[in-house]
Amino acid sequence: MQISHRIVARHFGMALFLSLVLLVLGLGNTAIAQQSAGNPSPDRDRGIQLYKQGDNKGAIEVLRATVKRDKEDAEAWHYLGLTQLGAGNKNEARKAFENAAKLRIDSLFSVTYTSPAPTDEEQQVRRQASLARFSQAMDSVEHYLALTPKPSSEWREKIETLRANKEYYESGPHRDIFSGKDVTTKARILSKPEPTYSEEARNHNVIGTVVLRAVFSYDGTVRNIMVVRGLKYGLNEKSIQAARKIKFVPATKDGRPVSMYMQLEYNFNLF
Repeated sequence: MQISHRIVARHFGMALFLSLVLLVLGLGNTAIAQQSAGNPSPDRDRGIQLYKQGDNKGAIEVLRATVKRDKEDAEAWHYLGLTQLGAGNKNEARKAFENAAKLRIDSLFSVTYTSPAPTDEEQQVRRQASLARFSQAMDSVEHYLALTPKPSSEWREKIETLRANKEYYESGPHRDIFSGKDVTTKARILSKPEPTYSEEARNHNVIGTVVLRAVFSYDGTVRNIMVVRGLKYGLNEKSIQAARKIKFVPATKDGRPVSMYMQLEYNFNLF
């Protein structure tokens, strides 16, 4: 088996770059989060309002049209699930919640920072924003699992991981997490233990790649591990166990250790 890793990074568009320059000029050292802001969606908002007013039929019609135009609108998918559930359409609700859950999980690691939070208040704002994102993802996953008679082990792992991350952000202040391009020196891996096959996976001749996203923390620990793409029969758990044992030198920014996102791939091959 071979283990490779790559840094999760996002690039600014010209318009966003210009807006950041203006903001930095006006606010000095205020930290800016790098994230793709969702486009305003009046139809989605109208669908949500109809749902809250108890008009499931009208809400379903509007939200269906919304996700047809924009398949990446996680909030529209989630509320479509709620409206379908309210109308008694459990299968359609389950599909909508599944889409919402996948999109919300994918977006969890899209937010990184270009500079440390300048004040305790800003740190609190960032922590609350992270907590809100994990809470929303948990909400969609929990609805999906409640409507799924026999959820896969991968989905059960997702909810446990989300719960652990939510508790992490609830426990108190934490340092900012940076992308690879915004640190002075990137995290340097010293040792990468290989995961072992589970007996069940070996018996079923399972091969493939487990992809994880994780935070390589300023304190030398691997945290917030999330399964991006998994395999059956315990291989996700084996990969997570191996990831937690990685030894590394933390990334640095302006002379101090900082946390950064990394993506890990664990390849399972039977020889």
